[in-house]
Amino acid sequence: MRTRGCRGLAGAVALLAVLGLSACGHADEPDVSLEGRWRLERLVDAGDETVFAKASGPPVLTYILEYQALSGCQVIEWKTHTDGEDVRFTDMTVGSMMSCPVNFVDLLDGTYPDLLRRVDHARRGDRTLVLSGDDLEMTFVPLDSRDSSPD
Repeated sequence: MRTRGCRGLAGAVALLAVLGLSACGHADEPDVSLEGRWRLERLVDAGDETVFAKASGPPVLTYILEYQALSGCQVIEWKTHTDGEDVRFTDMTVGSMMSCPVNFVDLLDGTYPDLLRRVDHARRGDRTLVLSGDDLEMTFVPLDSRDSSPD
């Protein structure tokens, strides 16, 4: 009789532990949607703020099939991991386009992949997508079809 009671108590404790761990995670929180085509509008990195004018050709986050961004002449591909608002970009590869526009200037000087590697959180509003991480916040707005940014 005593053994059965101990087993029942141990089972109840194990069940509570599992339920408690589930409650601590993001089980009830839907994953943030990164779908769409986004233009980087504002970057705050280590307290330094940069605001990109639409005409300046800022970096574009083209979230098609969950894996691609464009930054100037760079094409960046990755794997995305989301859990609620927790987001990570991993297994990143960086390539170059076959040609770049004449007089092209890379506004991020090739650092866009490094910025994306630091992202660990995302939140989405009606007209914004904010990716943030270690002393970093990148605010994106929808890429308008009138933008001259590359596809």
